[in-house]
Amino acid sequence: MTTRLVPPRRSEAFATLVHVVIPLILGGAIYLLWRGPSLLMFKWLSVAGVGRSVNYVRTIVTSSAMSLPQWMIFSLPDALWVYALTSYLRRVWSGSASRGRFIWIACGPAIGIGSELAQAVKIMPGTFDISDLVSCAAASFLALAV
Repeated sequence: MTTRLVPPRRSEAFATLVHVVIPLILGGAIYLLWRGPSLLMFKWLSVAGVGRSVNYVRTIVTSSAMSLPQWMIFSLPDALWVYALTSYLRRVWSGSASRGRFIWIACGPAIGIGSELAQAVKIMPGTFDISDLVSCAAASFLALAV
């Protein structure tokens, strides 16, 4: 018996695009455009040879950062990746009867919320922010509810 790979239905692909890919792109764009240049990723971009291009685009959009709320620049990217990861794992494990699926699906919330709590008690480097904690919890809930 041969196993055939079946491509995902269009509705599944669309849902993955909306709930996983687009949130990751939006969160990444916020980091690239409005976060401080001291982040490690900007060194990686320079090594990859795209640092100047990114800096050019950042200079164009710099003035718009003044009108954006702080939570959008600092908390929303984390919430978006927690939402994307939780949505992805939920989609992967949908229809599974395995009890282990709950552990996998809980990885998104655990990483997002856990990293903020670890920052609060100085186990993990970074700055604890209640807005990050709340936004990651809300994104987790939303990903599980949708």
